[in-house]
Amino acid sequence: MFHIAFTIVIFSVVAAAGQLGLLLDWADFRGDSVGKGWLEVYSSMRRENFSFEYDSFSSTYVGTLDFAIAVFSDDGSVADSISYSAPIKIPEGELTTKQFRILNIYQFELPVDDYKVVAVACDPVGNVCDTAQIDVSMSNFWLRDYGLSEIMLAYTAKPSSENSVFNRLGAKMFPNPGGSFDLNSLIAYYYVEVYLPDSVERSLGVSAKILQSDTVFRNFDAQWRYFAGSDGYIGGFSIAGLPDGYYTLLVELVDSSGVLSFAKKDFTVSKEPHRISKVVTPEMGENMRDILYYLLTTDQLNHFEALSPPEKMNFWKKFWASKDSSPETRKNEFMEQYLARWNYANRVFANGRKPGWRTDQGRIYIIYGPPDNIERHTIELSTNSWEVWTYFEKNYFFIFSDVLNCGEMKLVNSNVDGEVHDPYWKENLFKGQERYWDKY
Repeated sequence: MFHIAFTIVIFSVVAAAGQLGLLLDWADFRGDSVGKGWLEVYSSMRRENFSFEYDSFSSTYVGTLDFAIAVFSDDGSVADSISYSAPIKIPEGELTTKQFRILNIYQFELPVDDYKVVAVACDPVGNVCDTAQIDVSMSNFWLRDYGLSEIMLAYTAKPSSENSVFNRLGAKMFPNPGGSFDLNSLIAYYYVEVYLPDSVERSLGVSAKILQSDTVFRNFDAQWRYFAGSDGYIGGFSIAGLPDGYYTLLVELVDSSGVLSFAKKDFTVSKEPHRISKVVTPEMGENMRDILYYLLTTDQLNHFEALSPPEKMNFWKKFWASKDSSPETRKNEFMEQYLARWNYANRVFANGRKPGWRTDQGRIYIIYGPPDNIERHTIELSTNSWEVWTYFEKNYFFIFSDVLNCGEMKLVNSNVDGEVHDPYWKENLFKGQERYWDKY
C-alpha cells in the first residue's frame, strides 16, 4: 500500500488561536483498479499553539509534532494508518507566536466504501494533544461514463516543478481543510479530476457556480478544453466581492448537450476578523450542538438541529446571552467557565474513538466542574481500578470504575439525584465483571 513521504508545510495566516487547531477534510479520486479509490485527507494545525524550546546549537526555537492518523472501516477495523514524529523549527529571529498553519496531505488507496478517519496531534513539549475525526463515503468512479471527483479546496495554485504531494498539474496547491477564506486568501482555488469512459479526447467544459442557500449567487462561464481518460482541472475565483457568509461551490462537467457530472463543496468567507466567529459551517454547527448538549432539553436540541447555519449562530448567541449574569461587562463568565470545562473534558477523558465529553467522567466534569478531591485505587487481583470524586460544598460524590478493563471509567455509584445509584457497586466489582456486561 502506497504512503506519501512525510512533508510539512507552514503557511502564513491570520486566525484566532485555539488548542493546536487541528482540522481535517477529505476528497476521493478514482483508484488504479476497478473497485479501488484514492482517499486524500487534508490536515491543518496552528503553529503558534505549539510550545518550543531554544536550541543553542542552531540558535532557533524547536518544537515537536507527534501525529497519527487512522482510517477505520465500518466494523471498527483499521484499514490503514500513518504515524510519525517531526520537528517544527522557527526561523532565526522569528517569533514563536507568529500565526502560521501547518498543512499536510495523506493518501490512502482503499476499496471503495464508507470510513471514519481519526487523527491525533500531540505537542510533547507543551504536553497538549488535539483530536479530530471525519466520516468518509467514497465513490466508485469506475461505474460512471463521465464523472467528477470530490473537490479539494486550496489556498494557492503557484507554478511549481517540485515532485511533492502538493503538486497538481504543475501547480503547488496548499489545501484548505477548514474551507474558510479570509484577507490572506482572497483567491479560492480548487482541484477536481475528470473521468471519461476511454482515452479518446473530447472537448468538454468545466463550469462553476457559487450557491448561497441553494440560490445561485455567482455564475462562472464554462472553461472548455480537451479531456481524455483521467485528467485534472484547477480553477479559482476571487472572494473579494462575496459578503462574509456560508457558501457552496458547485462544479459541473458539461458538453453541448448539458451537464454530465457535478461535485459540491461548502466553504466560508470571513474577510472581517470580528465576523469570523459568526460564519457557521455544518461541522461548526455540529460542534455547537455537542457543546450545548448537557445544557438543553431534548426538544431544544431537536429544534437546534433543524435550524439553518445562520439561525444556529443566532440561537448560540442568544443562549449564552441568557446565561450572562453580568451583561454590562464584556466577559460572559458562565460561557467561559463552561467552555473551559468542555475543552478540558475532551483533552483529558477521551477514550479511543469516543470524545471526552461523551464519557461519564467528561459529562460529570462538564456539569459539576472539577472535584474538590479525587481518591484513586489502582487495579488489584480481585477488582478493577476505581476512583471517587468528591464535591465538599454540595456533599456530592461520584464513583467511577474501569468496569470492562478497556480503559474507560464508568460511573457506578453516586448520591446525586438522577445519576447512577448502586449501593452494591463495590461488591459487584469484587465479584468480577460478569454483572456489568448487560448494564454497560
